[in-house]
Amino acid sequence: MVLSLQQKANASKRGNKIYLVKETDLVLGTRQLATVIEAGIPLI
Repeated sequence: MVLSLQQKANASKRGNKIYLVKETDLVLGTRQLATVIEAGIPLI
């Protein structure tokens, strides 16, 4: 359950890159990770 969201400040102009993840990709990845953890598979 998400309790809060905050937007990060923009990266400085020193060449830092910001990679954006689509919301659907984040949701699917989180669900898959939860399934793996519930199955008892070690993450190491």
